[in-house]
Amino acid sequence: MWTKHPLAPEHAMRYVDDIEEICNALDSKSYHQRTSYNTHKKYGDYVHLYKRNRNTRWYIIYNKDIFDNIFIERIITDALNI
Repeated sequence: MWTKHPLAPEHAMRYVDDIEEICNALDSKSYHQRTSYNTHKKYGDYVHLYKRNRNTRWYIIYNKDIFDNIFIERIITDALNI
């Protein structure tokens, strides 16, 4: 079982910076995965899976407009082994 530990402020900020970097690059993706889970569909039409480590996955749920502008609607974690 995975034991949680507190994050140092610097580590937490890098964590957030990494997710922000991924979000900022979504508009350059050539393929956008449609949401398939009902829990995701209620927030948006597209999802990007970010595997932070072997225990944690983040789902970045977003929509696009007719000009392909990206609008992040929700970021949901799916921490495993908790």
